[in-house]
Amino acid sequence: MSRGPRRWSSRSLASAFAHRLFYAFIRLGGLPLAYLMLAFVAVHYTLKPSVRARSRAYLGRRFPHSGALARLAHAYRLHLAFGKMLIDRAALGLVGRGEVLAEAAATERLRALNARGRGLVLLTAHAGGWQLALAGLGFLPGKKHVLYRRDPGDVDRQSFEHEGGPAPAAFIDPGGPFGGSLEVLSALRRGETVCAMGDRVFGADENVLGVSFLGGQAALPFALYRMAAAAGAPLAVVFAPRTGPGRVAIELAEVVEYAADPGRGPEAYRPAVTAFARALEGFVARHPYQFFNFYDLWQPGEAPAAAKETA
Repeated sequence: MSRGPRRWSSRSLASAFAHRLFYAFIRLGGLPLAYLMLAFVAVHYTLKPSVRARSRAYLGRRFPHSGALARLAHAYRLHLAFGKMLIDRAALGLVGRGEVLAEAAATERLRALNARGRGLVLLTAHAGGWQLALAGLGFLPGKKHVLYRRDPGDVDRQSFEHEGGPAPAAFIDPGGPFGGSLEVLSALRRGETVCAMGDRVFGADENVLGVSFLGGQAALPFALYRMAAAAGAPLAVVFAPRTGPGRVAIELAEVVEYAADPGRGPEAYRPAVTAFARALEGFVARHPYQFFNFYDLWQPGEAPAAAKETA
């Protein structure tokens, strides 16, 4: 499991000028004009082999029996959905257009976990409108942190950067000393909330487990589970599917708790990482064009196994 985690980069595909052009579309014509122009841009990127290669591993497993034209259509729909998510995020900051809906049962459970005062880990994935959902976590009291590493080539702005106001959370760089673990543990022990991704790894390969995901062995991190266990904090798996123009929902998929610290060994965390993978499989079954982790999670040399097609 030594290759995948280091090949990913958040460098923007489009130039800073292209991003500014879309910000102008949003200001002039709102979401409809921006979505219209996006439809043509998505064609451009879909026809580029280097861009299609970024999602080939995922789409090949999600739609294993697709022919060449179908694969092209799947890639286009994925790129279009990703672009709409970026537009929605920008629109929240530029024109205040955005809505985050959380299921009542999910908010009550998350509030109850938060109220214990032992900290809370919100673990999600590069799926749906996770960036927009961050603005909708106001129902959780206390300070919030996000594990986030920004590539110098990433020119896309977060919604709060358009507003010119404070960030909704403090950022912890997972590429920093000890992968940000000291900052994460300190935040949890203060009873604060830490948001992180469960489908991408930064740093040491020993923080990776190979678990079954879409018919193959995928490299997924377990360090956050270990830190949650060390702090005695519950870990909640949440997803934020995009439900319409400028709208996302917050769904609670799984809660992981440890009665005692199981230690540093990776196998102690395999059940929890596997549960996360199962929850993510359920998400992509319902929303196949909302998985935006554009790199190959799987071990080299594996052929895509037949995965159930539901879309």
